[in-house]
Order: sequence, then structure tokens, then C-alpha cells
Amino acid sequence: MTNLITTEFTPRATADHILDGVALNGKRMIVTGGASGIGAQTVRALAKAGAEVTAAVRNPAALQPIIQEAKDKNWPGTINAARLDLADLGSVREFTDSW
Repeated sequence: MTNLITTEFTPRATADHILDGVALNGKRMIVTGGASGIGAQTVRALAKAGAEVTAAVRNPAALQPIIQEAKDKNWPGTINAARLDLADLGSVREFTDSW
């Protein structure tokens, strides 16, 4: 018999809700696709919780509004943009070598 993993979170839970009370200071995270959609929300939530977040994106300039938002709102974590195109093995190598 398998033990089910349960959680208090519903399908409508947000990243902020899930990370409420979690301190990620001193933790490094990589988020792919961090400039838009669910990736951007994940970057925001992790930075608000204190993490050092590297958003791996095809166009690092697209992340600038989120980086500025973090500075303006004085989030405890940091956000860095790094170029990564998962369809280009050379780009993947460059990313991993620099991280």
C-alpha cells in the first residue's frame, strides 16, 4: 500500500502562499523561463523569500522589469538574468560553465 502525500494547498494556491513563512536566505535557485508567465511568478516568489535567483532566459533584457521591481520593493533576495536557450547545446554549456 502506498502512502499518499497530502498538502494543505489547493489547486488555486499561489507561489507566494506556498512560500509564506519560508526563509530561503543563502539558497541559490535556477528558474528557466523566468521572464514571463509562471516562471516570472516563481522568480518573484523565490526572491521575496530571500533566495538568490538566476533566471535562465533566451533574452536576459526581458527580465529587467522584474529585477527593477525587486529593487523598488526591496525584496530580501536577488535576481540575476542569464542567457540560456535550451534548444542550443552550446548555450546550455555556456550557462553551466558560468553558473
